[in-house]
Amino acid sequence: MTDAAHTARTRSSRCPDIVSLSMASGVSAFTGEPFVNLMVNFADGSRKTAGQLTPQQTREHALALLEAAEAAVHDAAMARWMRSQGATQEVAGSAVAAIRAYREDQESEGDPDARS
Repeated sequence: MTDAAHTARTRSSRCPDIVSLSMASGVSAFTGEPFVNLMVNFADGSRKTAGQLTPQQTREHALALLEAAEAAVHDAAMARWMRSQGATQEVAGSAVAAIRAYREDQESEGDPDARS
């Protein structure tokens, strides 16, 4: 099976393609407390409310998204460089997995400088 076919099969078996996330601010009519509605927008045009978060939770999730985006770019750059140096896909994949494991270990130890 080609990578594209595997990706297409995997996506269709787990959930519809997510196009974007959207957020909207709100204020509780009962408590007056602020909240953020989180919605998931799908490729078929449908939208589903994923839930409500406090402003602090929203900030934490936003930071985690930025950290994950940076880690993804780093992982891809490392794998691409290793492949350009003659490493096999398996070796490059193992190196990226080791880097991810290191990040996770640093996070579990509470290192504020190690974010994924």
